[in-house]
Amino acid sequence: QLCNEASHSKDAAIYAKQCWVIDGLGPVVESSTENANWSKLLRRDCKDLLQELGEQLDASLPHGCKGGGNPKCSSPGSCQEQDRVLNLEVTGCGREECNGVYEPARDVSNQHPVFENINGFRFSLEALPNKAGKEVKLCWIIGRDRVGLYGSAGEEGQDAWPPCRDWRAFPAAEGTTGPRQCLIRSAGVDGVLGRSHSAILGRHGGPREAVAMLTSALEQPGFAGDLVIRASVLTDLAAAKRLTDDLHGAKEAVVEALALWPRHWDAYLEKAVILRDLGCIQDAAEALQQLLTMRPQDGRAAKMLIKMKDKAPGLAEWIAFHKEIPQFGHSCKTDSTNAYASCQPPSPRQQLLARLSKHEELEGNSDFFKLEDREDEVHAHWVLPSGITARDLKIVIQPSHLRVLANGVPLFDEDLAHSVLASESSWTFAAPDLTVTLCKSRAASGCWPRWDVL
Repeated sequence: QLCNEASHSKDAAIYAKQCWVIDGLGPVVESSTENANWSKLLRRDCKDLLQELGEQLDASLPHGCKGGGNPKCSSPGSCQEQDRVLNLEVTGCGREECNGVYEPARDVSNQHPVFENINGFRFSLEALPNKAGKEVKLCWIIGRDRVGLYGSAGEEGQDAWPPCRDWRAFPAAEGTTGPRQCLIRSAGVDGVLGRSHSAILGRHGGPREAVAMLTSALEQPGFAGDLVIRASVLTDLAAAKRLTDDLHGAKEAVVEALALWPRHWDAYLEKAVILRDLGCIQDAAEALQQLLTMRPQDGRAAKMLIKMKDKAPGLAEWIAFHKEIPQFGHSCKTDSTNAYASCQPPSPRQQLLARLSKHEELEGNSDFFKLEDREDEVHAHWVLPSGITARDLKIVIQPSHLRVLANGVPLFDEDLAHSVLASESSWTFAAPDLTVTLCKSRAASGCWPRWDVL
């Protein structure tokens, strides 16, 4: 209403259409609640204003907006639709955090989009070496922090979609099973949009070709003549310009996209990436905070914000406060010196370091270490955190010295209380139990020495 009174009819129409579409185009359900009454009033006011301005009650671009008019193809023969993946839903995975919906993460891997779920796990096409190490094979991977948990070769080819089944587990999955199913949700898009999206991914001419196609298409009347669709096209244009290092042009495009449709979630992510690359970390964080305020379950935004927490003033405190956001609330811990300690589960190495930092508590703690003295042998037992494998262990047994490392962390690296027969000593590991068996060396008296300490 204020824009209309100030003779800014185009802006008034855009805001009214946004309210109309967001509130819902269907009939209002009869209800006596305050929200329902407010919704009725909103729809009535939007309808009156749009009719006054001579606009339709829909999401079409208002008169005077670039791209307004009857929708049509950008060029003859270009209206053939192509499928574009909107999101993926993983189910039946042995590790529960890997299940759920994966959405595009504004990143590309091997000419395919990267997807992320609410817990920060990535679903991407990666190049893996074969056993000989000479060639690589493309494989769809589910993992986090550059560690793959599950993989599937899927179909081959540039336009291959993520696999629905036939997933296998990698050693880092710790024996859990891979997904039973991956449901792919897609939508048909105009040929120009499909080709430009492929170009953004590095195919069909690359990002520069995408900039040329989208810029030309947006200049034509009737192309993307809908608030939501035009915002999506502008977001793609912003991504293409970012990939060609035109960051200021990318920023202009994504700002225009959000002005048209403030509920375009991917536009907030794209804006944050652009601002980050421009060095405007505080502004990038604010874009992500806006998105998370409206959509707390967006794991992509939460993961990006966590990476920025030490680079923007007050951001760590904001993250610690908003525990309703799943990635923040799962494992965020606060103390008097650090408002935000960590939003990632401790690694096996961190668990070991935490235990070893409290030697006084470990003495006599049979849950972590136990020494067993027998007649001609002595057994040293350690219970290690989950995630440790035999490859992570290094045990060096010498006649008078023992060195035990797990993930580079020393469990024991000292001279022994008595001499041992190194060549006859050994160790075994059956997760989580590590046992070092030391064969005693007879004392000068000919008796086996008694071991009270290692």
